[in-house]
Amino acid sequence: MDGKHRKTQKTLKRIEEAFVSLLNETSLPKITVASLTKKGRVSRSAFYLHYRGIDDLFGKLVSSCFAGAERFAGPESFSFFPLFRSLFTCFARKQAFLLGASKPENRLGFEKRLKESLEPILAKSLLFYRGSYLAIPIPFATEALASAFFGILMEYVEDGFQKTPAQLASYFALIYEGKGS
Repeated sequence: MDGKHRKTQKTLKRIEEAFVSLLNETSLPKITVASLTKKGRVSRSAFYLHYRGIDDLFGKLVSSCFAGAERFAGPESFSFFPLFRSLFTCFARKQAFLLGASKPENRLGFEKRLKESLEPILAKSLLFYRGSYLAIPIPFATEALASAFFGILMEYVEDGFQKTPAQLASYFALIYEGKGS
């Protein structure tokens, strides 16, 4: 890793850590670029080099868990379990972010961003799924699945992160496929 790349990664980490800290201290609408850059000890220009604003940063943190999830959305014996185990594993690594994002004043924005990231993957997955969802329009099915994912994720937070990602994915698979892993 060259020096410039290392410095960029360090800057991104400081921005994200400052954001998560602020998200746990206050509500999302009250976080400003000025407060974030001060807390993260980065310049405003460094922030804007990577993000268009606070909402863009929030969206990228949410959607980062969905990078690569499409590899589970294929025709080969599709199952929800591997897809959701992957997603729950990613969010399990972001517990501090989840705590801040799931606060009542941030929850609606978090749910919206999460669904925006998840629904396209679900729509693609459902094209290959042989279960009961083929009987209803894909937009209705994706909304139901995304809402269930969000609900299980919020229960995971409220339960104090007690379950493993595999357990959470098994619950999801049991609800929608009638079987676990």
